[in-house]
Amino acid sequence: MMHDEDKSREELLYDVAYLRVLVADLENRHRQTEDLLQVVTEQYKQITAAVSDYIFSVHIIDGAPVETVHGLGCFAITGYSPEEFSANSYLWLNMVHEEDRPAVLKHVANILAGHEVAALEHRIIRKDGVVRWVRNTPVCQYDAEGKLIAYDGLIQDITDRKLAEESLRRGEEKYRLVADHTYDWEYWIGADGSYVYISPSCERISGYPPAEFMQNPGFMSRILHPDDRETYRQHAKEVMQKGVPPCTMDFRIITKSGQERWISHSCQEVISQSGAWLGRRGSNRDITARKMLQLQIDTSQRLQAVGILAEGIAHDFNNILTALIGNLSLALRSIEHGKSPLDPIKQAEELCMQASTLVHQLVAFSERRSELVRIDHPEELISSIVASMHRMPGIRIDTSFSPGLPPITADEQQLRELFRQLVLNAEEAMPGGGLITIQAGPVTLDAANTYGLESGDYLRITVQDQGSGIAEEHLPKLFDPYFTTKGSSSMRGT
Repeated sequence: MMHDEDKSREELLYDVAYLRVLVADLENRHRQTEDLLQVVTEQYKQITAAVSDYIFSVHIIDGAPVETVHGLGCFAITGYSPEEFSANSYLWLNMVHEEDRPAVLKHVANILAGHEVAALEHRIIRKDGVVRWVRNTPVCQYDAEGKLIAYDGLIQDITDRKLAEESLRRGEEKYRLVADHTYDWEYWIGADGSYVYISPSCERISGYPPAEFMQNPGFMSRILHPDDRETYRQHAKEVMQKGVPPCTMDFRIITKSGQERWISHSCQEVISQSGAWLGRRGSNRDITARKMLQLQIDTSQRLQAVGILAEGIAHDFNNILTALIGNLSLALRSIEHGKSPLDPIKQAEELCMQASTLVHQLVAFSERRSELVRIDHPEELISSIVASMHRMPGIRIDTSFSPGLPPITADEQQLRELFRQLVLNAEEAMPGGGLITIQAGPVTLDAANTYGLESGDYLRITVQDQGSGIAEEHLPKLFDPYFTTKGSSSMRGT
């Protein structure tokens, strides 16, 4: 190797220039490294500041903590820097909420004693005085002999979750308070068919506490009235699926004391905010008193209707007897004057036949029986009924029959009385006069008809007037034999 003193001047100058370039390159790389380190450090600070978790490490010697190191993320959660924790060895405990310190100290003692411990949730007071909830999850480290040498703690800020839980708890308390004090029997059946909630009112109504139903979802079927059991079971089966609209129904239960109670039931599905089907919410109201009152009203109305019916029958008999006596008187006078009594006697005979028909109708009505006969020409029967009726002034009756009407099987006397009453009602509906139209024609009904009749061929007869019509609230009782809207002063068209 050539010594420096043996180098020529040119070689020395070359070496110096090379060294200068090398030093400049090293200085440039050093600056780049420092810049990169600064960028990485800043990014780390930003990340740790944004993360709501941080880690601290506790080193243990002979079962006692000797050093605690807090990660950079501690500032974001506690407001204190790692240096502040290092300067004050009791800062970690002093920042714990006073009410939670005993639990935290016990938690640490269990860790140092070598016990397995779960995560602990407690409150801290930040440097700025704000109270935060944290979750402290310890991870212990042991040496080869199983001796505790350190433990790490993961601190997570769970304040938002705690606030949400508290808000939910208060909401649940509020709604449970309302539900628990409602007068009706409220319940919620989950998607799995088990009860989620039953209000205490179920015991007031059924005699059984909520626990009976919670422990046995099928208990409801046991207390149903035998006549309503199958209907309710079918209803319960149909509604336990998503998309079923709100439903209502009435049924009876047998209470624990053996009483029969009427229940008005309504239910609707429960859907979460995310659209999940959570089951069915129901409400059962005791309507026994209302049902009993309605029964009393119906009984009273039936008794009143029977009284009006009896008065109407008496009126009809009185008219027949009056006319009969009059015709018999005319027959006697005709004999006294040497005239033929045949006409008044024939009239008297017709009146006797009317009285006999009336008695026949009363017997058939009381025994709920009919004497069915074949009527080959129903249009002739209808025409004869219309022709025999006395019409009020201003009333006109038109009849229209389809050609070739089929024969029918019916009680002729009841059919005559039916048409007579229908025409009388139509006349009363038009006190100022009007047109009554009677039509008859064949009709074929399928199994889906709304009349409750078997499928087949029928004769449809309609009586139509120009009156105001039947009030909607009276339609359900239209075929009740005891129902009437007429007072005792009106004896036409019972």
